[in-house]
Amino acid sequence: MKIRFTYSILTVLFIAFYCFSPTADEAQAGSIKGTVLDKLSNQPIGELTVGLYDQNGNLQQSVLTDTDTGEYLLDNLPDGTYKVVFFTFYTDYIQKWYNSAEDAYSFATAESINVSGTAEEDLSITLEKGAKITGTVEGSNGVELAGVTARVFDIDGNWITSAATGDGGIYSLTGLNNGEYKIQFRAGDTGYASEWYNDKYTIDKADTVTISSLTDEVRNIELDTGTSIS
Repeated sequence: MKIRFTYSILTVLFIAFYCFSPTADEAQAGSIKGTVLDKLSNQPIGELTVGLYDQNGNLQQSVLTDTDTGEYLLDNLPDGTYKVVFFTFYTDYIQKWYNSAEDAYSFATAESINVSGTAEEDLSITLEKGAKITGTVEGSNGVELAGVTARVFDIDGNWITSAATGDGGIYSLTGLNNGEYKIQFRAGDTGYASEWYNDKYTIDKADTVTISSLTDEVRNIELDTGTSIS
């Protein structure tokens, strides 16, 4: 009886150790945390998406900053080298990649972060508000058009952000850094023809909008009546 009892105790202890001990991957999982603040006010920026990329440009994980504190945590990270981006779509802030030495606005200029073992990297950052491109979209008959999507691209054709026109045909593209852009107006089912700013129909021929200071730019546009196939 003693032998059986001792064997039972050892079996229970082994199962408990096996079930509750961290696996090799869990034991070596690292993390990246930080706080996102407004550059001028030093107030936290909540509900902002933080993305984690590997060195090949593949998204590995994304989280939202805390609504009240602006804090974020990317955890359970295997050993490796990563880059971190702070997405600012549909906000007034300029999108930024983490770099402790300088401002980085692209994957290529982002700082590589090495994660090893259970180390916790602290990557806090401040973001500043960018310029806006605003304006009114009207039809050729003077009607203010709601439901038109304004889309802004950089000079290389990469999509930056979008905004739909509301009442009064007004749109506002926010969070833009200094640079050169092109704007497309997608008319959808409004009955008008889509076009690029200004009166162009391809991105190559579209007028370039240059932002040289973080101030508002006004670009109004008039869409021609479209044709239909039925």
